Amino acid sequence: MGIDKSIFVSPNTFHLTVVMLKLENKESVDAAQDILKSISSNVRHALDNRPVYIRLKGLDCMTGSLDKTRVLYAPVEEVGHEGRLLSACRILISLRDSFLLLHLP
Repeated sequence: MGIDKSIFVSPNTFHLTVVMLKLENKESVDAAQDILKSISSNVRHALDNRPVYIRLKGLDCMTGSLDKTRVLYAPVEEVGHEGRLLSACRILISLRDSFLLLHLP
């Protein structure tokens, strides 16, 4: 008996999602890569070229339905409250906004 190990994912897949983009084709992937490259130095600068340490603040279901959950998330806060993570996130959110402007119908 015990906990079924198949319910756990590899620590290598742990990530922090800031924005999600709908990249439906190679053109949109290339455009997103170009925008990301153009802002990467700003993100590094916002992070002061140092690692950011975070604290996980709970655990919740992405879907809201416990019996149908496939993805969990944990809200985060920056340890030290320097604001570097928030600054970097704002830059990355601008990537999403730039991308959306480029791909409006």
